[in-house]
Amino acid sequence: MSIYSTAEITALMKKYNEIEMDSIIQYASKPEQFLCYRLDGIKASKKYLKDTLSNERYNRGLSKATKEAHYSLKNKKAATDSSFFYCAFSASDEVSFVLNQGENYYNNRIFKIGTMLSGILSSAMTIHFESLNPNNKKGKRKHQKKEPPHKMAFDSRPLVLNTTEDVKEYIKFRCALACRNAACKVLRIESKFDIYEAGIKDDVDALFSKIAEYDLFDSYNKVIGSFSLYVPDINGKLITFELNDYESVEIMLSRLDETLTANMPCFGDVIQTRIACSTKSEQSAVLV
Repeated sequence: MSIYSTAEITALMKKYNEIEMDSIIQYASKPEQFLCYRLDGIKASKKYLKDTLSNERYNRGLSKATKEAHYSLKNKKAATDSSFFYCAFSASDEVSFVLNQGENYYNNRIFKIGTMLSGILSSAMTIHFESLNPNNKKGKRKHQKKEPPHKMAFDSRPLVLNTTEDVKEYIKFRCALACRNAACKVLRIESKFDIYEAGIKDDVDALFSKIAEYDLFDSYNKVIGSFSLYVPDINGKLITFELNDYESVEIMLSRLDETLTANMPCFGDVIQTRIACSTKSEQSAVLV
């Protein structure tokens, strides 16, 4: 059972690529729209994530950097009753930030906010990744050479979305794509099966059939363990919901609904999404 089929993922990729192309030439978004940015680590996957199931240092650093971006900008909103960000979603080396509706301090200027977010996340990730380096901790012997800091960089791509349902669809799509890529990585690292030779790297059903065949769901769940949804509460505190704590991305997104409808009644058009699955294998299949 899948959220999106292979064909649906392909169609959504085309749809959102076109939205990115249209959004990048706009000067500003409208107050009733959601301005979203997808920030992608530059060469980060190849350097830190490609050959390991989970890089705890990178994952923790990205989580800290995402939170710092929120707290740096949470008050840059024209309306005092809502946060600058509507939500954020992180997976692998990507973070998607969704800005709240209404006017903000930067007049909703797309280029301005995108470059600012890229700069904040890049510098915050550099700092936090360095702080988590065990080789540079205090107490190391003087003769030990200190490692130079890793310079992290993120590019930023805007998307203008119109409704809360658009936001949820986009997050589900990003999650589905990340989970598909996670299945590819697990098969590449943990089995001798060549997904490229077999021509199934984009085939959701075939990938998860092989994950089941090789009994690799534990490894798969380790890869997706850091995928997280971030939602600000009424006091501006960022609440984190990790994908592994839920049976599916749709159940995780229902927490977005619950938090926002409880804290921000003006977004009362949000509809609760419920989906159930019973076994661990079914859980993993639902995620894509």
